[in-house]
Amino acid sequence: MEQYNPDNFLSDKVPYLAGTETIAKSGVFLKGQIFAIKADNKLYALDLADKDGAAIPYFVLDNKVDATNNDVVVNGYYVGAFNKDKLLFGSNVADNVFTACRKQNIYPVSFI
Repeated sequence: MEQYNPDNFLSDKVPYLAGTETIAKSGVFLKGQIFAIKADNKLYALDLADKDGAAIPYFVLDNKVDATNNDVVVNGYYVGAFNKDKLLFGSNVADNVFTACRKQNIYPVSFI
């Protein structure tokens, strides 16, 4: 039997919405990576400077995935409260990234 080891990633104080999406072939990503979705309906690492659709937070990855050679279908969250210290962001992320996340119902919170 597997033992449950909480990792303080997802808060139980706010309801969450989970689902599956496709990450575009683009590299290795860790649990907590925040993605945006582009017009091709694939996920790309959040980039607040992107003018082609990757500037709006959309999805939080729930496990490590290797999308180096192929697109990969993954599990994650559209909505929820997450330990802000365990969230990972793409490039060109400004200080206002938490505000951008909150506008999309992705809530970075402090865990004590």
